[in-house]
Amino acid sequence: MQAYDFSYLHDKKACSVQLGGSDQMGNIMAGIDLIRRQRAEQEKGKTNDPSMRTDPAYGLTLPLLTTASGAKFGKSAGNAVWVSRSMLSDLDFYQYFVRSSDADVERYLLSLTLMSHEEIAQVMAQHADDKSKRFAQTRLADEMTELVRGQEACQRAQLATKLLFNTDVQELTLDQVAFAFQDDPRLVYLDEEPSGIAALAADIGLLPSRSEARRLVQTRGGLYVNGVQVTDAYAKLERQHMIQDRIIVMRAGKSNHKIVVCPPIA
Repeated sequence: MQAYDFSYLHDKKACSVQLGGSDQMGNIMAGIDLIRRQRAEQEKGKTNDPSMRTDPAYGLTLPLLTTASGAKFGKSAGNAVWVSRSMLSDLDFYQYFVRSSDADVERYLLSLTLMSHEEIAQVMAQHADDKSKRFAQTRLADEMTELVRGQEACQRAQLATKLLFNTDVQELTLDQVAFAFQDDPRLVYLDEEPSGIAALAADIGLLPSRSEARRLVQTRGGLYVNGVQVTDAYAKLERQHMIQDRIIVMRAGKSNHKIVVCPPIA
């Protein structure tokens, strides 16, 4: 099928080069061979299709980008990273690279960014001083997000990362939230006052249901409101529990967040 696609594009759209990963060499060569055989038939007069092109076709393969374990990137592997913001938010794009392993990060810096070898060597030297700080991964995330999504998207992702993972949530402001989580599905604006914590967690999609939220509180203690662990599965939410009387940061587990902005006090 891929060979036929190449043949069709070659004839109808003047596409002479197919570019693909090294694992596609066989499919690309099959397309080139099909085009070559079709040209040979035309030259022998066995076909009189005037739309069939006679110029040659070429294939170009590139080394696959893999993890240190050899796993490929892609939808089937479950580790695809999307260029489009509609498929992956700026923060998730940024965090994708922050989560790169120590075994992979230098190779990604060399393969994916526009940094010089000297600059990368300096980054890796600083990273080696304390790998727990993930200095190289953060630099990779900075470079890739600015390159692919733009400078403002990178600034939003940096601020969102700081607010969610490196800052006391009590310091959040509405302006920071609005900028950092612009167009991010984590940010939810409420039209009505929230009632119970479990109900809110389910209503905003943090957890599948109210019963699941209560179960998480009762069995694992993994539900948090503004950085404080929820211990009462039937607890209510009141204004004094909110940041600036309006902001609620809810977290289920280690990294599943929702930022809720309540309506202003009437």
